Formats: sequence, structure tokens, C-alpha cells
Amino acid sequence: MRDTIAIVGGGSVATSFACQFVAALEMATLRTRAPDVAIFEPAQRIGRGSAYADDLESNLLNVPVGGMSVSADDKLHFSRWLQREGISTFRGVAIHDRAFVSRSLFGQYLESVHSEVVDRARAMGVTIHHIRDEVTAIEQAGGAGFTVRTGSTALPAGHVVLAIGNLDSPAFSHLRCHGNFLSSPYPVRRLVEQVRRDATVCILGTSLSAIDAILALATSHHRGKILAVSRSGRLPSVRGVLNRPLQLRDEFKRKLAAMKQSGEQLTVDSLIALLGHELAISVKEWCGESAAKLAARPSGTASEFLEEEIRLAASVPRQWQSFSAALNEVIDLLWHLLSAPERDRFNREVRAPLMLLKGSFPLENARALLELLDAGRLEVLGGFHGVDFDRTRAAFRVDTREGGAQHATGKRCLYADWVVNATSFSADVASCAVPLLRSLVESGAATIDRFGGLSLDYDTGCVVDARGSINRRMSALGTMGSGTYFWTNAMEVNARLAKGQATRLAKAWT
Repeated sequence: MRDTIAIVGGGSVATSFACQFVAALEMATLRTRAPDVAIFEPAQRIGRGSAYADDLESNLLNVPVGGMSVSADDKLHFSRWLQREGISTFRGVAIHDRAFVSRSLFGQYLESVHSEVVDRARAMGVTIHHIRDEVTAIEQAGGAGFTVRTGSTALPAGHVVLAIGNLDSPAFSHLRCHGNFLSSPYPVRRLVEQVRRDATVCILGTSLSAIDAILALATSHHRGKILAVSRSGRLPSVRGVLNRPLQLRDEFKRKLAAMKQSGEQLTVDSLIALLGHELAISVKEWCGESAAKLAARPSGTASEFLEEEIRLAASVPRQWQSFSAALNEVIDLLWHLLSAPERDRFNREVRAPLMLLKGSFPLENARALLELLDAGRLEVLGGFHGVDFDRTRAAFRVDTREGGAQHATGKRCLYADWVVNATSFSADVASCAVPLLRSLVESGAATIDRFGGLSLDYDTGCVVDARGSINRRMSALGTMGSGTYFWTNAMEVNARLAKGQATRLAKAWT
């Protein structure tokens, strides 16, 4: 039987892998017939996944058009697709490479890419099958590969790519029994359909997912009060519209590669110093901002913070954001150079404030958020302490500590009709209920990375089993690689990692 590559999951990462695998086969001289590809995806169509589902237009990408692509080598692939399809405006505004469009539109692009890839593969005699079923187990079948099992089928496969996507958040599980609790804000269309327009809604979190939820409610004519709470109460930075592209210096990249080659490791302190030095070299002009100011926690209100962010985003190039975006090229290597104890320290001390800076959001969304704050329709609070359901009031009670979680000066209780968990998705395999992941771990075919996802070999993305051996026939991408590669929620990073796996796998037939 001809070899089959099984891709578990049919979202953006799976689409990127399939696209770049077929491209690698097209560029090579095949020494034998290439394998068929089976994509296991319960949804009707392949491409969107949950991240880019058909949803409200308010749910914008947080990366401009020119930075979104399924191809690691063609950053303007999405941009050209828009031009080819005659899509020149979004919400009445011209689309350009620095513009922000909806996640749904990017999902439409992903579906189109998959259709094209199927046709290109067919021209080489390769069939890409869509199996609309959930994989429940993957069993080793001797040295020949695996048997991939679903509820109704069993398919032999020579190689398996796990592109499972985000796991449901296990946070606030004690609230799941209440109908007015949503464990995720997505799709935001469902959120606005379920929540009564005059209801008080508490959004747990103040990061990018929370902003998506807030704006979905606001643009759907929600009249009730919206509360957004988190430990810090801090909103993400606003992406500058005048930012100029920035490339990492070759000397910097060579230095990191040499450190990996020699086995040298970074501490959190040396990592911060290294990035600070490179930032100082790369960003010549700060335009009213400074590294010290970025690191400092804002002392003003959410409105004051947003006013300043909007002013800066609209008036000056925020080149530190361009530097942050450029770091996507090496962010997994920087994480790899930290030892396990230093990764723990990074997560404790650095991760939260770093994510607020790295995860910036569009200027138009910031302006809409400021309007809500100034009108009193939205309140952003820090010091989040806990949430529970108060049966006597038939409402959710949200506890905060004024002054923040670390320096509390007093208690404040808020009440809400609805609660939406917008803290984040999960990469915690240990607490997930996905049958396939449980089966892989329980059988010893895979192990859990305590920093997220499954344990993978850094150089290949292949799964490490319970004996510590690397299974060269099973690899993982996306969320399941978060413990190994750190920043796996960026399309740019996932496309690069997918290209590496696709290219290595294609060489087996070339």
C-alpha cells in the first residue's frame, strides 16, 4: 500500500503544512510516487479551523495583511490573493499591506488555498483526502508506521502530523454548570446571539481575546455594562500605523545559532540584556518612548493609558514593535536557549508583561474601546481575585482587590449576569479531555511538555515518547509545540515551522 501522510486537524497550521509539502514536491524530482495525504477534520471545510471561523467583522486580525501568509517564504501571499479575488476594501476602507482585516476573511483565504493545493497535488498524482471524523487513537503498526483510528475508520499511515489546534481552557471549570458562563468568547457571533442586550457582562481577561469579546458586544448594539477584569488590569499596546519594517541583523542571528551549536544557554537576565542590546542597536529613534517607559506599569486609568497609546500609534513610528515582530524569526530559538529552571522564572516574572507588549492590537479597535470607556459602558479593572455564582442574587460575583493583586488595599465585589472566559486558550495536555491526546500519553507514544503541548525534538518537531526516544514518523505543529517553540499562536512562526517539517518529509520521496 502506498504511504499516506495523516494530518490530524484541518485548520490554518494544517493548511500551511499541506501547502508547503506540495510545493516541496513540485520543486523536486521524485524518485518514487509521492504519498497521498489524509486530513482528519470533522468540520465541513478545511482551512479555517476555530481561529479563523466565519465570524463577525469586528473580530479583526491583530497582524496586518502584509504579515499574514500560509507560506514561510512568501509573506505577501494573502495580500496577492486579496488582489486576485478583487477584494480591495474592508469596511469601506482601501486594503493595503499595513491594513487590518477580519479573521473571517483570512479564513476564506485559507479555504481557497486548500482548494488550490488539492488541485496542484492531483496534477502530480497525489490525492488529498478529507476525512470528516475525529481521530481517537493512533497505534504503532510495527516499523511501517501507524494505524489512525476514528469512530468509524482505521487508516494506515506512514507519517502523522498532529495539527490539533488550541485546547479548550480548563479555567473556571466550577462555572461550567451555569448556562450564562461561556468558557470561550469564540465565535463572537455566538456570544452576541446568546447574551441579552441589556445584561451586565463580565469579561475575564484584558488581553486580545477580551478585546474581541468587548467589541463584538459593542458593535452588536449591546446596551448593558461591560466589565473587563484581570490581575494586572492592563490592556495590550496599540500597533503603530507608521511602523517601518525591520530585519534582524545577521550578526545577531549567527550569534544565537553559535550558542545553540556550542550548547551555551541563556539565563533570564542574560536574555533581557541580549535583547536590550540588540534593541538599542536596531531602534535608533524612540520618538517619545523608551525601554524604561515600556517596562514600567502604567499608573493611570485604562482611558488614560489608551489615550496615550492611540496618540503614539497614530503619530510616530513605534519601531520597538517592528523589532518585536522581527523576533518571530528566532523566538523559538531564544526559548530553546533557556534551561528549564530559567523558563520557569521567565514564566513567573517576564511572560505576562511581555505578552501585553508583543500582543498589540489595531488602532481602530483602540479608538472604539476608548469610546466605550469614556461613555461609561466599559470598565477595565485590575486585582482580579476570583469569581463564583451567588445563588441568592442569581448572578455571578466577581471579587477584586483594589490596588492590584500584589498590593491590595481593599475589596470590591462586582455582579454580572454573564461571565465570559477570555483569558486564553490552553496548551495543557494533562487537563484536556481530547481522547487522542489522552491515548497517546497513556500508551507512552507521547509525553507531556510541562511548558505546554507535547514533548518534541526541537530540530525536527518529532514527538518524544515515554522512553525518551524521538519518533521520526510522528510530528506536531501549532499548540502542541508551544512548550518547545513558545510563540505558536503566530501564523508567521507556525508557517516557518510547518515549512521545515514539510521540506524534510518531502525529501523522503525526492
